[in-house]
Amino acid sequence: MTASALQPHCRMRLTSTAYDDGAVACPEQESYCILSSRRLDDEIDPLIGQFVTNVAFHIDALRRAMDRYDCPALRDTCRLLRGAGRSYGYESITQAAAAALEPLACPHPEPEAVEEAITALTTLLQRIRS
Repeated sequence: MTASALQPHCRMRLTSTAYDDGAVACPEQESYCILSSRRLDDEIDPLIGQFVTNVAFHIDALRRAMDRYDCPALRDTCRLLRGAGRSYGYESITQAAAAALEPLACPHPEPEAVEEAITALTTLLQRIRS
């Protein structure tokens, strides 16, 4: 019996989700940008800008970890993004990072499920703006 047969709860498919943070037309991309729901908060706005500036680093970290199939590094980055997304008003990032953690919680994560979840997360990360 395979690990996936023993752990059917570890098999996951991402579904589309409606996000609470703002989605607006984005001229530099073909679809939409994701804006922080806290962008009008003067106290946190500079921190949001710093988070958005660091997004490229997080995308790179996810891609490098995926290339090596480094599950602990993927978990760490997803946990960081899950918390940061909520703190900075990007609920869609929080939801996608939490979804990416689901297949990584299994003792023997299925590479296809992990790749699908990480791809969905990095796609969203590329769309955020401050």
